[in-house]
Amino acid sequence: MSNMNGCNNNHKETKKTGHAITVCAGEGRYRLWAAAVATHGEGINITIGGGEIPHIGAVAVAVPRPSLKDPSQVSTTTSVYVLMGHKDEALAKPIAERIARAMQQPVVVAAGVHLGKEGSYTASAEEIEKVLQASTILVEELIRRLVDED
Repeated sequence: MSNMNGCNNNHKETKKTGHAITVCAGEGRYRLWAAAVATHGEGINITIGGGEIPHIGAVAVAVPRPSLKDPSQVSTTTSVYVLMGHKDEALAKPIAERIARAMQQPVVVAAGVHLGKEGSYTASAEEIEKVLQASTILVEELIRRLVDED
């Protein structure tokens, strides 16, 4: 797989089975990228990485459904698997849920963003906030692109 740091927010058709989209947000060590493959209503598979050591730290699967409190609203049933020692569910779960609600289809998100050198596991609250801000921009751009392609 090519390095996503040079992300150019492009689109590629994958025959008639779906389409692939890449988007980026943030700057420097807070730059995030997402690669999504959408299957025309049958689900969306998204990988999100960034920071200095992209990896798979958590995987979330969100399936849209009517809200139990108000069936006119969309909610999700979500399952999350977190690799030991990782905190990437803070990205994977809300992103999977947001996109599943917006696109009305199942979404899988594998996410891994690591700030700092290998072996360093502490990010400050300010650093985490910058990553979360970038993720909000990333998700909204991804939804916009998915809607445009749908």
